[in-house]
Amino acid sequence: MNAPRRSSPAAPTTGSARTVVTVARLLGTSIIARTGRSVGRVDDIVVRVDSSTDPPPVTGIVAVVGGRRLYVPIWRIRSLARGRVSLSTNAISSRGFALRSGEILVRDGILGHRFVDRCTAEFVLAVDAELDDTGGSWMLTRIVTCSRRRIGTHWRVHDRERITRDWTRVEPST
Repeated sequence: MNAPRRSSPAAPTTGSARTVVTVARLLGTSIIARTGRSVGRVDDIVVRVDSSTDPPPVTGIVAVVGGRRLYVPIWRIRSLARGRVSLSTNAISSRGFALRSGEILVRDGILGHRFVDRCTAEFVLAVDAELDDTGGSWMLTRIVTCSRRRIGTHWRVHDRERITRDWTRVEPST
């Protein structure tokens, strides 16, 4: 059983070549083409959630270019870093974005949603997510949560108690 850990800033994990980037730090950042010019902004992260892969792999990002939402596959991304996304090409396909079967958007489908921690049987609210570079692919490995407690007929979010939990520990609340 993995113990929850307190949230920490996006930085390389100690003792390994892995890089951890939080989704909150990627949203709204510039997408930089190979030429060095900005071609858009990050609107969301796309992950494939199915029973065969745990944790879910990142399949791409949703970019906003000229007011349109476009899909950029992960294989066209050279690097994800705090404050910028670098492409391995000079252009983004103008084909519009549409979710495929088994995919979800992190900002729209995970952040702000309730989950149940299977180890503690606690309801938690996802406020951020961490992406790990596992040496060739990016995976959504952890979510940053804060607990929710019922006070009368309302839910109160305890934002001071942010805990990072492994993706394998949580499941969506129904």
